[in-house]
Formats: sequence, structure tokens, C-alpha cells
Amino acid sequence: MKPAPVIDGSPTTPTPPPPPPPTPSEIAQNNQEAVDLLGYFQRVAVLPPDDLRKEYTAVNAAFQRDKSDLQRLRLVLLLSVPGASFRDDAKLSGLLETAGSRPGNGDANSPQRQLALLLQKLNGERMRQVREEQKRVELLPRDDAKRVEELNTQNKKLEGQLADEKRRSDELQKKLDALLTIERDLRSRSPQRRPN
Repeated sequence: MKPAPVIDGSPTTPTPPPPPPPTPSEIAQNNQEAVDLLGYFQRVAVLPPDDLRKEYTAVNAAFQRDKSDLQRLRLVLLLSVPGASFRDDAKLSGLLETAGSRPGNGDANSPQRQLALLLQKLNGERMRQVREEQKRVELLPRDDAKRVEELNTQNKKLEGQLADEKRRSDELQKKLDALLTIERDLRSRSPQRRPN
């Protein structure tokens, strides 16, 4: 056996040879598995909630026994069904991380791996949208409080303007009453002249 090469005084381990390229039958099998997975998602996406839960229980149990890429992707697809009562984003993200980082059957470009990467991107985008929506919802009470404060300030300003207008109206009424009193006094003092 040959000793390990030494670089800078420390031995290095030789890199393993790359895996052999997949055979045509392996490629066909991988392609068919990816197509079957997409068909599976279409089928489970329209299941009634009770049947969907039963399917999830069965697939989850199968995955616990056999943690193959195929079982992992079936579980990922079930967890991706919109509105599923068992949806678990943390579990889904963990499964996708593992599925996306492992090349299926030694092929980094296998259809299963490409499907896993696509699902990982879609889930990441959905999670980003959920976080943005949560942030928006959290900001609503603050925005509402700010709007109420603005309306209260505007209300106080209008109340002040109304009080000013009332005061001016009272002053004008007093002046008008005083003028009417003066006019009455003048009429009563001056003798009425008769035309000749």
C-alpha cells in the first residue's frame, strides 16, 4: 500500500474517484420516479382532509422505516399540500435541506435532486412571503395607533377652530346687539320729522 502524500508536513487523504455516470436504464428509472412523484402530488393535492391525513400518516411511517430519497420526496410533497392540517414548515425545511444536498443515485443532476431543489426554492419563497405577511400584520396595530393619534390631533385642532369661531360669533352678536340698541336709542331720541 502506498503511503499518503505529504503536503506541508501533514499527510493528506486521496480524493475518491468520481462516481461512474448513470446508465441509460438508471436515467430512465430516475426520470420515471420524478414523473411519478409529480403525479403523486397531483393525486394527493385533491384528497379530502381525512384521506390526506391517512396518507400522511402512512407515508410518514414508511419514511421512518426507509429514509430513501423517494420516501423523503413523497413526505415533502405531502407537507407541501396547501391547507393541509398537518403542515409543518420546520420539518418540511429540514427534509428539503437534506434532500437538496444529497445527489440521488450518485447523480448531482438527477431529476429527483432537481425536483428537491425546486421544492426547496418554492418553500423558501413561500416562507419569505409568510414572514412578510406576519411582519405586515404585526405592523397593523402600530399603524392603527398612529392613525388614531393623527385623528385625535386633527380633532383637537378642529375643536380649537370651532371654539375660535364660536367666540368670534359671540363677539359679532354682541356688536350687532349693541348697534341695534344704539339704533333704537337714536330713533327714540330724535323727534320724527313730518314732511311739509
